[in-house]
Amino acid sequence: MLASHMEECHDRGTLVSATGITLVGQAMQTTDTVATSKGVVTAPVAYQVLHRLKGHEAPEYAVTRDELKALNATAIDTSAASDDLRAFWETLTRLNVPQ
Repeated sequence: MLASHMEECHDRGTLVSATGITLVGQAMQTTDTVATSKGVVTAPVAYQVLHRLKGHEAPEYAVTRDELKALNATAIDTSAASDDLRAFWETLTRLNVPQ
């Protein structure tokens, strides 16, 4: 959702800590919650997601719009190839649920 907000508002970068999200675009704004057309993201959730996507501990994460898109794409590819997702689809197939 953060990537959506950056795209919608033409933000170039974002700094995310456990307590705040600083959006860098035509103006600079810090908030603890960002609302987008796809929903709401809080600073603690964005921080946890970036920690997982970037794979290292940091007091604050900096990310550009393009980097966040690439990180999201990598996460989707990894999830799609996971054994858990494959088992989920196999279960749906056995249950005859349309996909």
